[in-house]
Amino acid sequence: MKTALSLLKNKMFYLVVLLVSLTLVLPVAAYNGASARKNIIVGWYQAPGLQEGTDISSLKGFNYEYLGLMAQHANWQYKFVFADFDVLEQMLLQGKIDIIGDVAKTDERLEKYAYCEYPSCYSRLLMVCRWDDDRFAYDDYQSFNGIKVALSPSSFRRNMVNRRAARHNFSVEFLEYPTDKEMLQALDCGEADVAVFSDAMISGKYKIISKWEPTAQYFIINKNRPDILNDMNAAMDQIQSSDRFIQERLYEKYFNNTSELITAFSREELDYINSKPKIKVLMHVNDSPISYLEDGKPHGIAIDYLNNLAARTGLTIEYVYYDSYKKLQEGLTKGEGDIYVHMPDNFKIGRNFSASLTQPYTVVRDGFVTRIGNNADIKTVAIVEAHPLRRNKLQARNFSVKEYADAAACLDAVLDNAVDAAVVDSGSYSLIAYHAKYQQLLYQGDPTLEAGICFGISDKSPRALYSIIKKVTNDMTKPALDNIAIKNTMAKYQYSVRDHLQHGAIFIFVIIVLFIIMLAMYLTAKHQKKFNAELAAAKLQADKANESKSVFLASMSHDLRTPLNGIIGYTDLALQATELEQKQDYMEKVRMSSNLLLDMVNDTLELSRIESGKLVLKEEVIDGKKYWEEIVVAMLPMAKVKNVTLSTDFTKYPQEMIKVDRVQVKKVLINLLSNAIKYTPSGGTVTVVVTALTPPVKNCTRRLIVQDNGIGMSQEFMQRMFEPFAQEHRSETSNVSGTGLGLAIVKKIVDFMGGNITAESVMHKGTKFTVDLPIEFYDKACEEQGDKEKSVHNKQLQDILAGCRVLLCEDNKINAEIAQLQLKNKHILVDWAKDGQEGVDKFSNSAPGFYDFILMDLRMPRMDGLKATRTIRKLKREDAKIIPIIAMTADAFEESIQEAKQAGMNAYVTKPIVPTILFEAIFAQLQASKGS
Repeated sequence: MKTALSLLKNKMFYLVVLLVSLTLVLPVAAYNGASARKNIIVGWYQAPGLQEGTDISSLKGFNYEYLGLMAQHANWQYKFVFADFDVLEQMLLQGKIDIIGDVAKTDERLEKYAYCEYPSCYSRLLMVCRWDDDRFAYDDYQSFNGIKVALSPSSFRRNMVNRRAARHNFSVEFLEYPTDKEMLQALDCGEADVAVFSDAMISGKYKIISKWEPTAQYFIINKNRPDILNDMNAAMDQIQSSDRFIQERLYEKYFNNTSELITAFSREELDYINSKPKIKVLMHVNDSPISYLEDGKPHGIAIDYLNNLAARTGLTIEYVYYDSYKKLQEGLTKGEGDIYVHMPDNFKIGRNFSASLTQPYTVVRDGFVTRIGNNADIKTVAIVEAHPLRRNKLQARNFSVKEYADAAACLDAVLDNAVDAAVVDSGSYSLIAYHAKYQQLLYQGDPTLEAGICFGISDKSPRALYSIIKKVTNDMTKPALDNIAIKNTMAKYQYSVRDHLQHGAIFIFVIIVLFIIMLAMYLTAKHQKKFNAELAAAKLQADKANESKSVFLASMSHDLRTPLNGIIGYTDLALQATELEQKQDYMEKVRMSSNLLLDMVNDTLELSRIESGKLVLKEEVIDGKKYWEEIVVAMLPMAKVKNVTLSTDFTKYPQEMIKVDRVQVKKVLINLLSNAIKYTPSGGTVTVVVTALTPPVKNCTRRLIVQDNGIGMSQEFMQRMFEPFAQEHRSETSNVSGTGLGLAIVKKIVDFMGGNITAESVMHKGTKFTVDLPIEFYDKACEEQGDKEKSVHNKQLQDILAGCRVLLCEDNKINAEIAQLQLKNKHILVDWAKDGQEGVDKFSNSAPGFYDFILMDLRMPRMDGLKATRTIRKLKREDAKIIPIIAMTADAFEESIQEAKQAGMNAYVTKPIVPTILFEAIFAQLQASKGS
């Protein structure tokens, strides 16, 4: 037991000793490992692209990344000291810092500092002037004589300038400035003529007038630190061995096309530009994204480059279009143009076409397109015709090649199983692959097929053109190049009906199902609502019918009893009378009561027939003047008996043929005349007037006026005068018999014909009835003349529209397609703009008078139709103020029409578009504009 305890105690003792030892040893080991990393003090001055940042958090640039690589290989860690270069030089001599980057070798510096074996990079010296200073041309040494040169206190730069001046026989005056900022200020204010910089140290809008040979730049080290020098040489040796393109990649990242500097043209180039030559550019009409035609104008990556060339130089560019690559390349060989936009970066191919190549302005990255799931060996491939470099590369890999007109045809060949795969560039593929039929295809890039694309400059063109294009291309910044590539490789989605159906098949199915459900619910609710409304209407109608029935029976009971009482009473008196004369008088009164009863029965039946909808107008062509005269003449005996003057002027009746229901219109006028005569006392006057309404009033073409100076009507009675059996019982009417149905019948007939009747009346002064009726004027000669005029008009419309060019601004593709079809049916040439901004651009870029009129939607993205119209009207060109602009929109509100007119639109056509209305509007505006 004791032995076991003693052993346990011994083990515990050794364990404690081990733990104590580890706690002491491990920190020492950790400290020694950390101390193995050497601390290096780096002098850091500002140089754009090379060394940037003023504190540890903002450091970046070529040298910062290169130092990072050296730290990994040499096991260094850095401390940075920030100051100007001349201050850092003194600190390096004093041993306060260890290294400085980007220093050229000079004999003076070699005595002071240690240089590493490898240059970190190469830098050129640039002589620049202000971009607006026209005294200097590129390498025009005669103009350099006597110039004032601003430069930093650097013997190296001074020696380089002196060497160049001695070689080319010009003199200079040096002005030294301690900082780059002060050098630029001297240049900007004219104190210095030119300044000399390293190409890594200047940015901004300055012009390069001379470039000097690249000079190696090194890291320099304090001579008292050979250990640092040895570590650096070893690290740089490892970097160069493992990654021999590191400097090129870093230069591309930080310096390539990042500044806004431009290179000045030489005297020879300026002379060529000033001669104002026309540059012929050969391009394919369907080589997207390099070059293609859209809306009759060239577009593409190459075209944007050439637009930049034209803007920079003022050169005039004329495009020569080809629809075949073979014809295009034949044209280049024959010297039919100066520039070919799609030349592979291959010297041999350039020589075959007698063309010199610029540096590549874009890169084409080809890939294989196959069906998804097609794992078979690829033997036959489709390519776009006459691309020799692509064809040669594929044939060298033992592929059988078939050529097609364009990228879409190549993809179609894959879908049709005519080839195993298609080889197209990624840009072309992205522009068309969104179409639904290509969704079953798979694109796989192939780095071995990547190729740069250059401009090919014909050997028959002046060499100045070649050097001008090279300079302009080289001066374009990388962001500008990227923007051109992105702009021209983004697909402009133009979905077809098939695309919409396939892309949105599930969505459309769900929408259709939801629509059917909602439609069923709507129809059910509508049916229920209609059923409820019909029940309510039926109840209301039944109530009204019962009420009307009660009123009718009460009125009929009263009104029928009156003439019946007369008939019965006078009949009894006649039977009792013994004298013949008295008997005759009673019988006359029986006849009068009978006629009144007959009129009442006839009027009641007539009113019932109208209300039951059985009234049918039987129109016929009659002599209007004769018709009105006959009606008035028929009423003369009644007026004569009452001693009332029936006044009218037959000479003012319209002499015309009219199409009318003679019976119903006669009822209207006779009822009004009969009432007027009845209620006009002896000696009074009733006037009849028949006139034509020109222009028509609410489609009514004839007006009948019956006016009397009789007893008039009260305002209370006028509220119900058109109701059946309505009669005003006054002392003046006690001896006037009537049914009370005449005005009700007149009102029903006038309403049925689509006319209008109004009344004005003053008690004891008279009444005036005005009836407007839609009576059709009929003239066969006029009808034939109208047909002839219509035929002539249609021919004039066709003649004036045929060949016109319209700018159609419409964002909805379906509406645009419909409009284009309708316009093309009239042989109108159509340019389609997909929004207001594109419409303004197309009009602005067109020649004056190119478009005959504009059709403008109101609601569009980017810029609406109202703003687009205002913008066009403000353009400083002769046709902007007068070109007809016709609104074509679904907005049919009055305020929208007023806004369109205020914006400068000439006419307004609402959707859905009725072609005849649209063409009449266009015809009217074209005639008006030609008249102006």
